[in-house]
Amino acid sequence: MKKHLFIISALLLGIGISAAAQTQEKRDLLDKIEDLEIGPGKVLRHDDKDFKVIDFSLIDNFGYGLTKVDAPSFTSKFGRSWEYFLNVINLSINPTKWLSLSAGGDIKIDNFKPAKDEWITLDNDNYPLVGKIVEPEKYDLKRSKSRLVVFSLSVPVTLGLNFGGCNIRGGAEFFWPLQGKRTFVESKMLTDKGWIESHQWKAKTEKFSWDYMAAISWDGLGLYFKYYPKPLIPSSVSSTFNYWTAGIVIGF
Repeated sequence: MKKHLFIISALLLGIGISAAAQTQEKRDLLDKIEDLEIGPGKVLRHDDKDFKVIDFSLIDNFGYGLTKVDAPSFTSKFGRSWEYFLNVINLSINPTKWLSLSAGGDIKIDNFKPAKDEWITLDNDNYPLVGKIVEPEKYDLKRSKSRLVVFSLSVPVTLGLNFGGCNIRGGAEFFWPLQGKRTFVESKMLTDKGWIESHQWKAKTEKFSWDYMAAISWDGLGLYFKYYPKPLIPSSVSSTFNYWTAGIVIGF
């Protein structure tokens, strides 16, 4: 009888140990499945480093750059021009810890300034034109400022390589200049009678354009470069209006 009780107890103990082991295995498997679940904000464990397979962010970076314009049929020489941009939304897909594909939504502002003795105005169709200031001595002209301001919405699409804290990106940016009052010409003249200001709203540009872009950054601070091969000013006004921009970008 004791022998039978001993055998039954051993069997029950073995069954209990086996059940506990299977339960622990199931828990481990569930943990692995949760770690592999892919979605916004989900973490995929790869090697010994955690990273987000799909990363969504708002207000991701800000950039400022100086612009050099090549537009001999528009003006002989441009003054100091620049651009600002703010990345409002960004989506990254990261199949590995060193490779990523990103698409974003930016707000961009371009400022184009002609040489000191030139003046931007609009023709009868509201396209920008540049001309010399006529008879500056007549107005006792001391200083003049003139600029074309273009607000745009842009979508940068880039492929990135990550090496530790260093990120290298390259791709293209597609942008749509906003028509209406968000694209305008502002001009000022300082004479013996004070400043004379002129605002000409609703300046027209091409409705769509694009550029090549590249950037390198380290821990949120970097440099970027853009080249715009497509003229921003329509070909009927200026046969060439190519430009490039180089500047800094700050990540948040």
